[in-house]
Amino acid sequence: DSVATPVETKLEYDFGNVDVGFEGKHVFSIPNETGRSLSLVKVRSGCSCTVARDVTETVESGGMAECEVQYTASKMPGKEVRAVTVVYDSAIYYLLLRANVVRPLVAPAVVTTTVAKGEEFRPHTFSVIQYSHLSGLLAVQSDDATCSVSLAQDEEGKRVWDVTVTPTLSTIAPKVLDSAVRIEVANSEVKAEIPLKIMVVLPVQSFPNKVTQVMSSGQTEGRFETLLVGSPETCSVDTLRVDVEGDVPLVPHFSAVSPGRVKLIGEFKLPTSQGAITDGSVVIRSGEYGESLCRIPIRILGARTDD
Repeated sequence: DSVATPVETKLEYDFGNVDVGFEGKHVFSIPNETGRSLSLVKVRSGCSCTVARDVTETVESGGMAECEVQYTASKMPGKEVRAVTVVYDSAIYYLLLRANVVRPLVAPAVVTTTVAKGEEFRPHTFSVIQYSHLSGLLAVQSDDATCSVSLAQDEEGKRVWDVTVTPTLSTIAPKVLDSAVRIEVANSEVKAEIPLKIMVVLPVQSFPNKVTQVMSSGQTEGRFETLLVGSPETCSVDTLRVDVEGDVPLVPHFSAVSPGRVKLIGEFKLPTSQGAITDGSVVIRSGEYGESLCRIPIRILGARTDD
């Protein structure tokens, strides 16, 4: 009886999307299509794969052997392949397990929202990705914020949820309040807790908080300065911008003083030196959000003229 070249057969099973640390098993049915009886030589098991039930020692021609393979997903997300090799005297079977290891929920490491003292909290929205093997709906709650969830995207393999949190705390003093957003997936053990930092900051204040300029006879040009004070993040030359409202022909610009302190310089030129009153205001805005941080009324009194 001559030595036959071993017949090589590849069998695959794909678990699809699985959680990190997932444990599962699959039973491979191994066919003998060599036309002769096969005697088992050895089983080589790949990393994290164990053959729980022995492959049948001898498989008759046309018969089937069963091999149960246990699989434990790795702790890191990514596609992975595990292999078990079953060697008979004249046949080799490669049993491949495939899986796409995912985190059950992908969410921000921390959520930060900022409010200035005296302002209302703005809603803050972030996204959470949930993979399809978790079919349950998302439940979100926080002790210090109202939470709402809406489905932004639903496709094969994943769902994307928009989670909106609106802080409910009221505080006078500027400080950082540490809270959390808790997320659960219905009908599963999956839970996540995202730190929620609520930063309460002072809005920008102006010293003085209003400007009145009295023009002398024949004077049409003037300038004024105010000191803007706030948090270093909010009150800086890079983040502030200024809008001029009213009839004041004003050219404003900023000059940095120190962290959190900026000088506002306003230069103006009136069309006439007659004794008119010109009213307007300067609105200091944050460049990042465009929100109004403070308003400085400006009044210019033209020089009196004697009839």
